[in-house]
Amino acid sequence: MLRKSSILLPTLCHVALCALPLRAAAQENSGPRPTKPDNLTVYLTGDAADSPRQPVGGPAVLLMGGSSEVDAAFATQAYPILNGGDIVVLRTSGADGYNDYLYDLVSGALKPNSVETIIPDTVAKANTDYVEWACRSAEMIWFAGGDQSEYTDNWRGTKLQAAVQEAYNRGAVIGGTSAGMAIMGEFIFAPAGSAPTGQQALANPHASGNTLVAKLINSPLMEDIITDTHFHARDRMGRPLSWMARLREGGTTPRIVAVAGDERASIFINKDRIGHVLSGAAGRAIFVMWEDDNTQRTQVTNGQPLVYSNVLRTKLYSGDTFDFNTMSGTKAPIRLSVNGAANPPFNPADPYGDGPLPTATPSPTSTATPEVVMTPQDAFLVN
Repeated sequence: MLRKSSILLPTLCHVALCALPLRAAAQENSGPRPTKPDNLTVYLTGDAADSPRQPVGGPAVLLMGGSSEVDAAFATQAYPILNGGDIVVLRTSGADGYNDYLYDLVSGALKPNSVETIIPDTVAKANTDYVEWACRSAEMIWFAGGDQSEYTDNWRGTKLQAAVQEAYNRGAVIGGTSAGMAIMGEFIFAPAGSAPTGQQALANPHASGNTLVAKLINSPLMEDIITDTHFHARDRMGRPLSWMARLREGGTTPRIVAVAGDERASIFINKDRIGHVLSGAAGRAIFVMWEDDNTQRTQVTNGQPLVYSNVLRTKLYSGDTFDFNTMSGTKAPIRLSVNGAANPPFNPADPYGDGPLPTATPSPTSTATPEVVMTPQDAFLVN
């Protein structure tokens, strides 16, 4: 079931809120649901009253790579934490395509009390009491696909963002598909204008539109993580590699992990930071990339091809797990190197394939003097 329009995740936390203990922000909503503003589009299925049920075993994060949803990930991973509570779907366009699907996916005690789709497509709408109340009350918040730049532009610094943070802090499930997955990490790819292809990012990691911005949600489960979606189908390997190299070379972070999802693949990251992969089609996978002491960033220069060697990359299929604490999982990693000036640029030539862990190889020789260029986008990321 393809959800055609929706949008990315909205929540850069306010300093005071982020400092709270995990459940210190939990509070019951006082009074009834606020009056809906006339210009705010809302679709509600189920009970309009706030469910008294609270999340169990959370918080957790559910990421999907786009296209059709992975039913089992909702039903067997997210819904036990949801615990029969309320689901809010956030998007900046589209309609109620998720309502009946999520409401009727399971029966019995885990069936949601309600599913409400809200379309806060402006800053003003994201700052309404109605949106704040609904998000704060939710036991699961799902970000539909769409344009992550619209999410970051319209939701950052608003009541919506703070309320999503509050729901997460008391143990709710948060997650998203496509653009919704894209806004879940500590670092977010939010293209300014046209998004670069994987090949364009390899040719110049600072390519126009290859814009990185700060997190919306303060989630320890997603610490050091940046995400990408529609991964193998759209040949996007060059994009997360360019982001990783830039974030590390620019000194923005001492550690970076890329999590990239194929269409119809999901990873559920539980409160212990263990990821569980499920997929809705054979061969669909979740990719995790990270650095170690053998990784070399030889050239991460504006206007020059990326030269980046010995990145660790694991490919996880349905049923596989990955521990983000120890950076180990049920599948062994391979080492992946890239030289954007070479043909083919990757070693091994197929960066999406399976294979054993080879010995670390020397870094390719750069064709230009390495230098670090700090773009305005990178500077923005320095917290």
